[in-house]
Amino acid sequence: MTETAKNTNEEMQDATPAEQVAAEEAAQEDIAQDGASEADEMIASLQAENAELKDRMLRTAAEAENIRRRAKKDVEDLGQLRDCQICPRSSGCGRQFASRP
Repeated sequence: MTETAKNTNEEMQDATPAEQVAAEEAAQEDIAQDGASEADEMIASLQAENAELKDRMLRTAAEAENIRRRAKKDVEDLGQLRDCQICPRSSGCGRQFASRP
């Protein structure tokens, strides 16, 4: 047992029952406050993690939407290329594009 714990135990033995109860309540309050501060730290940590994951999810959704838009534009560009004058239909290029939707 440490010196402080020995002193505390000796003080508790010399104290009146009311003082002992008050000391125990104070000790329990200190423990509760320590637990509350740990809980507050954990809550803050989880909120930060939640914000980070939400940000990543939103960025991933935006990236997926951009990929869809680019793919749609590429398909439209291919359709325009199929119909353009640069690629004559007699070269076989038109037949190749005609088979695509």
